[in-house]
Amino acid sequence: MQRRGRRRVQIYLETASPDELREGLGWRVVDGVTTNPSLLARQSGDSADVLLELCKLVPGPVLVEVTAQDTAGMIEEAEGLAGLHERLLVRIPCTPAGIPAIAALADRRIPVDASLCFSVTQALMAAKAGARFLSAPVGALDGAGGDGLALVGAIITVLDQYEIKTSVQATDLEHPGHVAEVARMGADAAAISLGLLRRLVDHPLTEAHRRDRIDRWRRAQN
Repeated sequence: MQRRGRRRVQIYLETASPDELREGLGWRVVDGVTTNPSLLARQSGDSADVLLELCKLVPGPVLVEVTAQDTAGMIEEAEGLAGLHERLLVRIPCTPAGIPAIAALADRRIPVDASLCFSVTQALMAAKAGARFLSAPVGALDGAGGDGLALVGAIITVLDQYEIKTSVQATDLEHPGHVAEVARMGADAAAISLGLLRRLVDHPLTEAHRRDRIDRWRRAQN
């Protein structure tokens, strides 16, 4: 299957901070924003105002997760969030309460990111329910003794096998190797922190060769 290989990888900044987003946008590589309740809780002021500011800054999607625990509550909260801005994409967790909520929202044509997807079966159920995105937390699964990168690869394989068009977003990436590998696998998006964004172009050999070339150039001027 080559469907994913033809796509341009999307970079989503994993933050709820407008200041961090402004810095990230200066790189001209950020396509959208992925938030969660924990990230939003770190910001002062009303969460709706913060989300609207993020939408104003970035031209792409802003992903925001519901806090409700039951299906009806998730649906109601998701409808309210979706009504705030046309580019807000609601995140619903891959839980027994979340899958019916994803299906109901898909029927209402409200795009959903199925978050906290820790298994292929969760991904398959969410995709069949109508999720537009699937978010697999690589670092969190590694920390629990699993293999986050293997999960991303397995999800992509299964979705491509059945030509399911749900996009796969790798989240909670911890180092440049994670980003390189999910890009190699054909993940549709990588959600990264501002700190990791800075590290993606930081390589000791680049710095060493740069210094050597400048030194040679300076000596040639004398």
